[in-house]
Amino acid sequence: MVGRLQTVTVDGHKSEEAEVISGVSQGSVLGPLLFLIHIGDIGERVGSSCLSSFADDTSISLPVTTADEVSYLQQDLNIVCLCMGSSKQHDI
Repeated sequence: MVGRLQTVTVDGHKSEEAEVISGVSQGSVLGPLLFLIHIGDIGERVGSSCLSSFADDTSISLPVTTADEVSYLQQDLNIVCLCMGSSKQHDI
């Protein structure tokens, strides 16, 4: 992406333009494929939790009744955060 600008409008107040230096344009032909590549292996990395995805929305859940289960859920959340981190975004 080269030469793309973005602004944000909140309560009628518009920000200054800023250059977009990464990402995939909304509505692009390659967008869905790049998204699937980006999230494709997350389910294989999550251990105890249930990972659910629909379109571009992903959730992670685990019934928690013990402190150990809280720890398992946190471990899986950490894995998902690592999978979605800047290093993977850079590699794509």
